[in-house]
Amino acid sequence: MLYCGHGERTEGRGARMPDMDQGIKRLIQTHPADVLTLVGRLPMNTDIIGTSSIYQQLVRETTERVRRETTERTLRDAALAVLRGRFPDLGDDVEAVIAAAREDLLRDVQAHAGTDTLEQLRARLGL
Repeated sequence: MLYCGHGERTEGRGARMPDMDQGIKRLIQTHPADVLTLVGRLPMNTDIIGTSSIYQQLVRETTERVRRETTERTLRDAALAVLRGRFPDLGDDVEAVIAAAREDLLRDVQAHAGTDTLEQLRARLGL
């Protein structure tokens, strides 16, 4: 019997710790960019890693997250630029809601930025 840490015991050589897969998934979910960087720096042939389903999932999820965050940042910056131009006294509360807004709300704000009054904008933002 082998002791693998964290109180698990396994039989035989090459046995897996029960929590290993969960630990890897947790690491990937909490630090995806760091994991990708680390894998890219490994001083060995990483072809096998590139074909790993966990690695491919990590790449897909990280790519999607970066795309979504970049889109939201671009929409947010554009919305604020237009709204600040129309309403010089936009208000900290409006800017705070826009700073935390998701893509769908940001697109809605931009679609009406040229025609909404400040009161209509505030209502659209739930203020």
